[in-house]
Amino acid sequence: MQELVFNKINISDLRKFRQKVWQDTKKCITLPIEELGKLFFKEFQGNDIFNEYTFQEIRSKYIQCFHYNESQALVINTNTGKSIKVGLPEIPEKEKDFFAFICKQYLGFNKEPRLCLLELYQNAAEDIREIEKRINKYQEEMENEKRKNNEPNKKQNIQKDNSDGYTEALIKHYIEVNENAKNEIIKFITTEDIKICAIQEASKSQIFPQNGELRGCDRCLGS
Repeated sequence: MQELVFNKINISDLRKFRQKVWQDTKKCITLPIEELGKLFFKEFQGNDIFNEYTFQEIRSKYIQCFHYNESQALVINTNTGKSIKVGLPEIPEKEKDFFAFICKQYLGFNKEPRLCLLELYQNAAEDIREIEKRINKYQEEMENEKRKNNEPNKKQNIQKDNSDGYTEALIKHYIEVNENAKNEIIKFITTEDIKICAIQEASKSQIFPQNGELRGCDRCLGS
């Protein structure tokens, strides 16, 4: 079997890869985080990499090529232009943890988008329940106001009638405000917006170098 050799990865290609995955909302919100991490190797090494090499071979070659088996790396401070040493993260040994690490490194996901999506659905459902409680409360108040206005002795008090009319209008306004809020939430959870929001919630801010190639060494990166 041919020795595993990693292809050179341009920073621009890495950005395009991340953008492609992020735009595939269906894939992002259905795959577990370790499967998302495997997309990195499939994208740059081909789909057969997991059929041709073991996990340990892939992990060892990744460490050799992209971490040089070192604990620190020199990076450029974008503010000062000076080189500084930063600690490299430890590479997980377990397969699931390793690919979750890859996902965080190159796709920028701190947690699974599908879990963020579930949380958004749960929050939306709770918000709708609270809104419906308020609507029911205002509707009860509206019915009480109407009953009071229909009492015979109320018709004799014009000033009070005007006050009650204002109260009814105010309650009606509150009901409309809450109905609109409920409709906005329903619209949010029934469109792609909630999926996009889940992906954004799962991601972290990560800055790549403006130019150049992803850190690696010539002895194990193919040309």
